[in-house]
Amino acid sequence: LPTLETEESDLVSLRGRLFYEDGTPAAFVRGQLVRNGEAYSFLTGENGFFTVMELEPGTYEMVCDDAASGEFLEIVIPEGIGRSVSVGNIFLSGRQEAFEATEVIPDAVSLTGRILHHDRTPLASAYVELVPESSAAGLRSYPSSTDASGLFSMSQVDPGTYLLGIPVEGRYLYYRIIVPDDSEGVLTLGNILLPGGQPEGRLSVPAAQEQ
Repeated sequence: LPTLETEESDLVSLRGRLFYEDGTPAAFVRGQLVRNGEAYSFLTGENGFFTVMELEPGTYEMVCDDAASGEFLEIVIPEGIGRSVSVGNIFLSGRQEAFEATEVIPDAVSLTGRILHHDRTPLASAYVELVPESSAAGLRSYPSSTDASGLFSMSQVDPGTYLLGIPVEGRYLYYRIIVPDDSEGVLTLGNILLPGGQPEGRLSVPAAQEQ
């Protein structure tokens, strides 16, 4: 089984939490941070939390599916800030507002990577999952999905050995991922280039089967 090496990322990981105007968390809302024509997608969790990986310092426009018509939020990531930042709580109030990210001390590891087909086109809108290599390890699974550029991210990842499942031609291709005990901040897998056709000698199960 092939192993993908992790390395610390020099780019910024931004986290925050979305609320509706009445104070309820904006759960499972899709949004984007847009800068210089490039979009970075995210999906909030059940309690409105979101994380966006691999950002550079600068000013971004945040747009969300559930925002009021014409509303956008300005997110500023200052130069020289650390690799883990937060914009705190954001309310979708229908009024344009600006938020400046502040540095936070990472309390867990975030993992990111970009998946490309063998012809180097992005594997977009694909469900991927990080699962423990051994059920005896007591680790949990981390689901994610790729955006239009093939980028995926997972937060609060505990140290351990995992398998990263990627759908390829109706089946799952697995790579071994090792998150070291002393890891912190953002770890990146870089570009993951998928082989052409169904690879041999690698664990694979039908994509429709639950893991």
